[in-house]
Amino acid sequence: METENITIRALCPDNEVKLKQLISLFHATYGDTFPIRGVYDLQFWKNQISGRFVSMAAEYEGEVIAHLAIYPDPECPGDVQLAFPVCHPRFLNCLPFFADKLKNLFKNLAIRQGWDTLYMFILNDEPTTMKFATDWLGFSVGCMLPAYLPASNLSVRCDRSSGQFSSENRTNVVVAFSDLTLKIKKKNKIFVPKKHIELCAILFSTLGLQRDYIGEPTDFISSTRVDRVADSCKRAFPNVATTNCFVSPSAAPNLDDMLLKIFEKEGENLFIFVDIEDPLAPALCERLESDYNFVFNGICPKLRNRDRVVYASTEATASLHRNSCNPAADRLAKYVLAERVREQDASSAQLHSFAAGVF
Repeated sequence: METENITIRALCPDNEVKLKQLISLFHATYGDTFPIRGVYDLQFWKNQISGRFVSMAAEYEGEVIAHLAIYPDPECPGDVQLAFPVCHPRFLNCLPFFADKLKNLFKNLAIRQGWDTLYMFILNDEPTTMKFATDWLGFSVGCMLPAYLPASNLSVRCDRSSGQFSSENRTNVVVAFSDLTLKIKKKNKIFVPKKHIELCAILFSTLGLQRDYIGEPTDFISSTRVDRVADSCKRAFPNVATTNCFVSPSAAPNLDDMLLKIFEKEGENLFIFVDIEDPLAPALCERLESDYNFVFNGICPKLRNRDRVVYASTEATASLHRNSCNPAADRLAKYVLAERVREQDASSAQLHSFAAGVF
């Protein structure tokens, strides 16, 4: 197919013809199974495009054949998520062309808009999206979010009615980051649990990022970073029954108070993003693992202006499976699954050796 007949432009929220074509595109690609149900609703697109993100659409002979939304975080404009990727099955051979056009757009926007972090959620069983992100856009896998999205409306309704989270009928997500906007010359000092240092170093290095790793737990707060401590916050997403919790341990008087606040609501599908530029991070991570059975799931570089590691519950991680779509995602899934079943008395040296063997 001749790519010169394909145009890429931003969608207008008032153009119902194009928005209905976009909805038809999701039906043609996913049937009725896309986990975020709003994609099948006209008003959803009108509201989102007019107020939250820019929708880039590829058109061929007047029909929308592919789509990707660019969504800057309103609280942290330097964080930009690429969302709702979709391409008509007949045009999959055009994905490298779309990627080249988008990479140029991202580079220009990153300079003009001051972007720091570009990331993308990828459904764990979506080989086309994974290949588009990693092979053609140049993204690298950072973390897993097991059971992050509902497989259907039914699973969300069940979670709401019972008040308890269940990993059944949930979809796993891989989060990949772009090396286009993350090439930061500064070599940050980060504090991570000693047993995860080797894996963190591998994940950061695949993004072209170098870090100084400090793995010993510490009970001090560096006076040089007090003015940089980010407030902890929770973001609940009731439409998908998921809550993200961003924490900087030094922002609380002590770790006990912080942990009580993190786990104040029972039954949440909770993902904890720990600020590892904070010297107290190793101590908090160890408490999450030993006291709450939360599992290390990877890294998020410069998310909300901080390097972070991600923790998920053992219940959520129960849904995780090996990833055949991408070798890096598969290796990370293997590490996370091993962490989940680890013996409580496993030494950090054993886990260190396991990481070396896996990677």
